[in-house]
Amino acid sequence: MVIEFLKSSPLLVELTRAFVAIILALIFVLVNAIIFIYLERKAWARVMQRMGPTYVGKWGILQLIADLIKVLGKEIIVPAKANKFAFLSLPIFSTGLALALMIIVPFDYIVAYTLAALEPVYSGFGIFKHAVVSNSFNSGLFLIFAILTLNPVFILLIGWISNNKYTVVGGFRAAAQLLSFEIPLLISLASVIILAGTFNLYEVVEKQSKVWFIFLLPLAFILFLITAIAEAERTPFDIPDAESEIIAGWNTEYSATPFMMLIFGMYVRAIISATLISILFFGGWYGPELPGFLKPISGPFWLAVKIYFFMFLLILIRSAYPRYRIDQLLSISWTKLLPLSLINIILVILVKYLSISYGLI
Repeated sequence: MVIEFLKSSPLLVELTRAFVAIILALIFVLVNAIIFIYLERKAWARVMQRMGPTYVGKWGILQLIADLIKVLGKEIIVPAKANKFAFLSLPIFSTGLALALMIIVPFDYIVAYTLAALEPVYSGFGIFKHAVVSNSFNSGLFLIFAILTLNPVFILLIGWISNNKYTVVGGFRAAAQLLSFEIPLLISLASVIILAGTFNLYEVVEKQSKVWFIFLLPLAFILFLITAIAEAERTPFDIPDAESEIIAGWNTEYSATPFMMLIFGMYVRAIISATLISILFFGGWYGPELPGFLKPISGPFWLAVKIYFFMFLLILIRSAYPRYRIDQLLSISWTKLLPLSLINIILVILVKYLSISYGLI
């Protein structure tokens, strides 16, 4: 009855699909953000020869729940000379931007097709196949970059509106860092677009059915990995929130729930970076077919494995490398990454010609 009602209105069908896809993607990102933070704490502890979370729950797995309860119970403090409405609303918009990427990046593919694999158990699960909408974005890569370019603007505004010299310094550091790294990031994305001939993330993956782009564009992968870490403000590029220099940077004045939202947004961007690396360079959901009854979820399985691998790689990089100085960081972007990215654009034209000649794409 519900399906027949939905079929009576095409607009209602599309709105329902978008809503279900957003919910599935939100669940996937929320669950993985929790896993990401827990694994990061454990990895840091192991690298630094410490114990990490151990007391709350088995192996400390409930420590994040305790932290959440603690944060929700804290008082939200607004600086006396700050604009209260702007101060409290900007974290919502900043986190919302990160979450907006979920509908473009195919998280819904992982969740929906995994649930749809249970269709032999209950036919109703088959409806989840129709919840995937991320493949409808023909300009998905362009939209992702457009959303990412708004991030330094919101961070700068957050630092400015807090009316604190440390937050202003952190905000300007963030703007300088993110704007300088977005140029080589865009050029590395452009190399993938040139080779694949499309902005659609699904079509980018399909172009890798014969050979992954990591083998054709190794320089682009290295550039994208470095700039993605910088865009997520993770060590060694966490200059905007250097605790030893400017307390906590642009989010110094935030506490309780708004602070939690800002941190959550940073982890969401890190997860999205890991996902984009998997999709753009490592074949997305392509991989060996799983045996037996697991065959229907081969695609989601391999995409999830690749995402988790790069999430763990980001954790290891953060735990192993020291922070750069701001002058070193900007020098890396303008004097090294930018020239290399321009060289990469020239190389990708040659690579595309050879790839077409040998039938690789």
